[in-house]
Amino acid sequence: MNTTTNTLARVATAGIICFFVAAAVAGFTTSGYDARSEAISALAAKDAPHAWFMIAGFALGAVGLFAAGLSIRQQAGQRAGRAGAVLVMAAAALLGIAGFAQQDCSDRLAACVDHGDATGASTSYWIHQQVSMLAFATLIVAAFLVARGLWRAGARSLAMTSGVCGALSVVLIVLLVTEPSGIDANWGLLQRLFVLVLFGWTLLAGRADKFAPGAAASTRVPVGAEER
Repeated sequence: MNTTTNTLARVATAGIICFFVAAAVAGFTTSGYDARSEAISALAAKDAPHAWFMIAGFALGAVGLFAAGLSIRQQAGQRAGRAGAVLVMAAAALLGIAGFAQQDCSDRLAACVDHGDATGASTSYWIHQQVSMLAFATLIVAAFLVARGLWRAGARSLAMTSGVCGALSVVLIVLLVTEPSGIDANWGLLQRLFVLVLFGWTLLAGRADKFAPGAAASTRVPVGAEER
């Protein structure tokens, strides 16, 4: 792994860890907040006592994701891998936007104006919801594209991991959106698992030595000679 890629990988890891640490700390220090059933975004809502802290977490998470995308882009020799890297960077920008577009309150609570159909919700709430969903969808597509690039590069094990993470993310987001019976009480935990899987695979794929098993240059596809 070269110096630049190693630095990007470190920044990516630090940024994404900071996002989860911010969620954990803000959740622990917010009176009445239930991490089992409430969303992470509620910690950055307009009425949240430590909203600034969670917004900072979103910003650092966005920086981490962008660094992961750059790291993947640097090492990817295949078109699919490079396209996936661009999508990761795009998702990072969307995450940053979503972090600053605050919810009005915790939309998992019936007393919140954002709950259910959210007919009285602010524009900021809807921007947050739509941009977040777009960011998640972008990362899921990126997982499959990067998996293809890894497979073509010979990193079959990591390619399968990336693909499985993408597939698991699809299952989890369907559960979060459809909310089948029994999900409500543990919706917050399910969302955290979803985000962990979705962000986690970018850190794995962002390691340069994984695109070329054993760091063997012979397994890489030279620039300009990638598959069309």
